[in-house]
Amino acid sequence: MSVYSKIISLFIFGIILAAIPFSAVLGATLSPSLDDMLENSAVMDSMVSIIVFVDGGADGRAAKAAAIGETTLRGRHETVVTGLKSAGYRALQNVKSEIHRIFPNADIQEYWIAPALVLEIPVSLIPAIANINGVETIIENAEVELIEPVESIPAPAKTAQIYNHITSLNIPALWNIGITGRGRLVCSFDTGVEGSHPALSSKWRGNTVANSTAWFAPTSIDSIPFDKTGHGTHTMGLMVGSAGADSFGVAPAAEWITAAVIDQGQVLSKTISDILAAFQWAADPDGNPATVSDMPDVILNSWGIPTTVLPACDATFNQVMDNVEAAGIVTIFAAGNEGPTPKSLRLPANRASSPLNAFAVGAIDQTTNVVATFSSRGPSSCDTTQIKPEVVAPGVNLYSCTKDGTYTLKTGTSMAAPLIAGMVALLRQYNPDATVAEIKNAIIQSARDLGTPGEDNNYGYGLPDAFKALSFIPAPPVPDVYVSGKIIGGDGIAMPGETFDLFVRLEIPGGSTDTMTAFISTDAPGVHILDNEALFFFSNKSIYSVNISPFVIKFDSSLIHGSEVNFSLYMQLPYQPDFDTLALGLTVGHEPKGNMFTHMTSSLELTVSDFGQFGFGPNSIYPAGGVGLKFRGSENLLYEAGIIVGRNSLLLSSSVRDSSCHAYVSDFGAQEQLATVYPDFDGGYNSTARFTDNESSIPIPVTLSQSVSSYDAAGDDGFLIVKYNIINNSNENLNGIYFGFLCDVDLSEAGDMTAITDDNSLIYQSGDNVLAGIQPLTGFNGLRTIANTGGKKGLTEAEKYNYISYKGIDADRDIPGDYMTLVSFGPFNLAPGASREIAFALVMGESLGELQAYAFRAKEKYNIMTDIIIQNRILPRDFTLHQNYPNPFNPVTGIRFDIDRATQVELSVFNTLGQKVITLFDDHAAAGSYEVVWDGTNRTGQEVASGLYFYKLTTAESSETRKMLLVK
Repeated sequence: MSVYSKIISLFIFGIILAAIPFSAVLGATLSPSLDDMLENSAVMDSMVSIIVFVDGGADGRAAKAAAIGETTLRGRHETVVTGLKSAGYRALQNVKSEIHRIFPNADIQEYWIAPALVLEIPVSLIPAIANINGVETIIENAEVELIEPVESIPAPAKTAQIYNHITSLNIPALWNIGITGRGRLVCSFDTGVEGSHPALSSKWRGNTVANSTAWFAPTSIDSIPFDKTGHGTHTMGLMVGSAGADSFGVAPAAEWITAAVIDQGQVLSKTISDILAAFQWAADPDGNPATVSDMPDVILNSWGIPTTVLPACDATFNQVMDNVEAAGIVTIFAAGNEGPTPKSLRLPANRASSPLNAFAVGAIDQTTNVVATFSSRGPSSCDTTQIKPEVVAPGVNLYSCTKDGTYTLKTGTSMAAPLIAGMVALLRQYNPDATVAEIKNAIIQSARDLGTPGEDNNYGYGLPDAFKALSFIPAPPVPDVYVSGKIIGGDGIAMPGETFDLFVRLEIPGGSTDTMTAFISTDAPGVHILDNEALFFFSNKSIYSVNISPFVIKFDSSLIHGSEVNFSLYMQLPYQPDFDTLALGLTVGHEPKGNMFTHMTSSLELTVSDFGQFGFGPNSIYPAGGVGLKFRGSENLLYEAGIIVGRNSLLLSSSVRDSSCHAYVSDFGAQEQLATVYPDFDGGYNSTARFTDNESSIPIPVTLSQSVSSYDAAGDDGFLIVKYNIINNSNENLNGIYFGFLCDVDLSEAGDMTAITDDNSLIYQSGDNVLAGIQPLTGFNGLRTIANTGGKKGLTEAEKYNYISYKGIDADRDIPGDYMTLVSFGPFNLAPGASREIAFALVMGESLGELQAYAFRAKEKYNIMTDIIIQNRILPRDFTLHQNYPNPFNPVTGIRFDIDRATQVELSVFNTLGQKVITLFDDHAAAGSYEVVWDGTNRTGQEVASGLYFYKLTTAESSETRKMLLVK
């Protein structure tokens, strides 16, 4: 074909196109304003902002369909938003690629809330884009308009009162049962909100989360909400506003977010794409589909599209609105202020493709309940068989906040719609999982018919009743509530005899917005509940809540440490009384760190432990279920007893009271638990334990093997023998170790006296015909009395070290008082692996003579030669190593030996390979009889295997070896 022929053909084709409207030959539908531009050759080179809607395929529809089966708001939101974000992605990328081929410099914004692209292009290129495969609709990105108030009158700030617009909707009936919007979130698409207004500032969600999730302003760099006109501040106030006790908002406990996308001060005009972006932002403010705390329950819309831009039945926003509502957000529209003309609702409020969309609200004068003249009327201009609006609400001279921290009366459907939006927040508090359709239907069903009977184009279904609407919402499922934590006021420990505050952390795994009331009760004796009621606020779908005011509880001093007190929490919702009862347990005081056992003879009882403490009886410093110390049927006589080991005031480990005289959490922890009591070789009963000071803030470190023996034979039933082997399991020399045993007995209410026997060996307290003493059985460092001044005396670490390192005797106190006695041993220097045994007897009697007789028998039992023993018994004549007892053994055995002269003595254990396992005794010893206990561990504290072992006694002059068998 010649060039001339081609020109003729194109000319003829151009004539044909000129005779046919552009939209008739293009693949996509164009908005009327774009059609007009294409008819005007003068604007072909002009730039125009357009929105290109793309076919998202079946994926988006599938996501919404899948959400129908979800029973929770969280599930629906995650399913829909995740599906929408992926549904149109491929189609959008294909269209973007084609647009860049046509117009390489195009700056394109993508949207997933409805698959769409926003860009600015020359008018002449619109036909080329309209013919891209997958493009469905192209509209001009025109400005949207605010539905302006009919009237605005300044008003002074008011004090507490109930407003007509609140009572007209029966809102107080919900407030009275605790439904105030707490935990719910509202959103407005308006002129912004004055975030600093005192009626709103504390309720902005941005106070506690990222600003970007609570404030959307596409043409502003401000990070804090603002409002140049005051309209958005007024509408937000009608949803949630309150100042002090003055609540003019429907849901005064709800939080708010906002999108400034309407007429922000005229200079910053807003476009359709801004609305599109706002819907997308509101559907998932934090960008995480799995969260719903950021998502509003309702979006209030006080805007419309002029009929000059889009036709009356344009579907531009239909897909966006459907997607937002499928995700769980109710959309509410002001009907408009173009009444009383029929068919005067703007787009998209005039949509009527179903009875529930779009949900438009007209205005009445609340003083007469007559529809306001200005309120836009139905029917829908899209389908004249469809009645509009859906409902009406008060909209004449409504009091609310406005810009500059002031208040005003405004009139218009923009004032009526926020009241219904606030009602949505209330209904969502009642049932957070209620669907959009259920909420809209409940509002309609609750409406009181006004005007012509039945639904009409002035009032819709009528004036809603908030309390009645509640009955049309499905009853919320009983929430699964759990006690996930508890906090005790003060030091965190509920001690016997204390009054304390109790805070409970409740958990609702699915999140909640409810305000719950809990009542605590117990049948436990010795427990008094002084304040039994507390509130729990679950704010904005939160999972956890702690009561804002505490339960107040008092424990009697008779309660036992470590015992459990069981409580019941009766949970109530305002609209679901007694919906659940939860169990709650509190441990009294310090739970014992290990095991306890009570030695019992025919005369005395004493509870011992494997963590260095004794007693644990009623009215003691640490009543933990033990008997304490009893003598011949008495009540507990022991306030406290325990051990102290130290090298200085820093390297000190203790099981006795702290500086405030509180029951001290022992620095000692069991390495081997308290063993079952077994018969001793000389007729006694023996308990053993092994513990370390590893739980001290600065361990020494030492290991202690403890052995306590009691005897029930006549003449031996008034004492117990307590032995400790102090073992150095470190790799360093431990020098200057002191050991102390502190004992605080209370024998008489009038006070006790203390003294020491004439031989300066037995320190004792006396009172009310009973005496209690400590008889050292190995060489001691000091015996002293310590006064409890001004009540029971606390002990600092420095005081403890001073007491155990004090050398000498300071015992006699002949003025009745409250005293403690202490016996100390040391100082010891221990090489790695070495040990040192110390021993003493706890002795009781009804007279000094009986006390001394028991002390004498204790010394005999221990086989230590004192002056009294030397006068009555013959010293060992030979060097003798006795057979261990028991043998075979598990877990401990006793090894006795006699030496006939003072000498250096070593007793060690070897395995069958001749390797030394442990040294049990290595010291200079006087002539006498000795016993050492081996607990079946090596020098590092580890248990040895079953089998044959040898123990060898060596002195400077002699040595002897015997066999023993460990069987596990």
